[in-house]
Amino acid sequence: WNTLPPMPTARRKHSSIYQNHHLYVVGGWDGSHLNSVEALDMRNLQWNHLPPLPRNVSGTHLAIVSDYLFVLGGFFGAFHDDSIEDYSPLTDSWS
Repeated sequence: WNTLPPMPTARRKHSSIYQNHHLYVVGGWDGSHLNSVEALDMRNLQWNHLPPLPRNVSGTHLAIVSDYLFVLGGFFGAFHDDSIEDYSPLTDSWS
């Protein structure tokens, strides 16, 4: 085991996935649902803030397809969310 740098945003109930030397951490809970997205570059161990999700959410599922990061579903308040967003690292934006 190796200790990594602490996340910029403390959270729980987040989702994470690894792709192309980056560990992505999405959404979560810190007393309220979060829309923050951060990526740890494993080559230099530096955290980067990515554009926030269009919604605040915890407990999502993540997938990477053709270099796009997909955020599927999740939980907000008393509601389960069936939304799907995708992030393009090429344009640094969500759609």
